[in-house]
Amino acid sequence: MNPQLQELARNVIDQEALRPESIPMIELYMDQVTTLLDRELGHTKRGSDDKIMTKTMINNYSKEKLLPPSNKKKYTRHHILLLALIYEFKQVLSIQDIHRLLDPLIGNEEALESFYQTYQEKHREQRALLASALESDDSEDLRQIASTLATRAALESRLAERLLDAIAEEENALKQASSSEKESSDK
Repeated sequence: MNPQLQELARNVIDQEALRPESIPMIELYMDQVTTLLDRELGHTKRGSDDKIMTKTMINNYSKEKLLPPSNKKKYTRHHILLLALIYEFKQVLSIQDIHRLLDPLIGNEEALESFYQTYQEKHREQRALLASALESDDSEDLRQIASTLATRAALESRLAERLLDAIAEEENALKQASSSEKESSDK
């Protein structure tokens, strides 16, 4: 493998997801949340001036109902887990799709903890798969490798969008069926 690719790949493959144990058990103010996320996820930034999460972003996610309301301007571990997921998913999904994906977890702390644990496991698996794929690629052309990775990411993103569309269709069908049953029983 090209030494430059090897170094760049190692930097990405070594990037762990936010570790729940790094989140204090106490509620945090907004500045503390942004500092924590920057410290724990700063290694994922493309450029040194990039921001992981800003106050404005967090306020917008709250307005979009991607986050439950803060408790007297304090944020819990569950807010932080949701923000970490939003940060990761916004790289490839629209806010609407992220909402569709995370909606059942918002306000459901037990489901969020379980989802996040599975997310971490899958994150580790995907990092290992990427490392394996790059090791088996004998190309030395960095442009070609970048093109292949971008194509794969685009295809996987499209599939994720289609899965989320299917979930929305199922949920709408269930709502309509439930609404029809209620109307029938009211008559």
